[in-house]
Amino acid sequence: MRRKKSTKKGGQFLLEFALILPFFMLIVVGGMIDFGFIFNNLLTLQEVANKAAQFGARQAEPESTSSDSMVKYLTGSYCNRIVPKNWTMFSATVDIRNGASANYRVVEVVTTYNSPVFTPFWATMVTAVSGEDTAVFPLTARATYQVPKFFRD
Repeated sequence: MRRKKSTKKGGQFLLEFALILPFFMLIVVGGMIDFGFIFNNLLTLQEVANKAAQFGARQAEPESTSSDSMVKYLTGSYCNRIVPKNWTMFSATVDIRNGASANYRVVEVVTTYNSPVFTPFWATMVTAVSGEDTAVFPLTARATYQVPKFFRD
């Protein structure tokens, strides 16, 4: 009787899968971790913009434009106080202007932050796409609040 030659390809597949799996998991799990950090930073940035615009709207006067530079300064310094301490690449711009119908005034705060990318694979991808030397993901948040017409005593 003759025996058939058996081809054992199941072992080859298992070995190749075991070699590729760690790299695949690094890419997938690392991407989820980086996306989580970036999304958390975006939510924090939006909260900072909201709080600063609300603070600026409370400080501004509804009719007068004489104190706008002081309100911009106070709002910018408030923004820098409430931002997380480890954020070094943060900036905020404050604008006070008339609304669309010129019957009201608004305070607008635009905040930007370059969120770092941590995993090596995604850091390489971000630097290759952006052309920058550092692996950062730029985030921007904007908040606009109307200056209240009446103040509490």
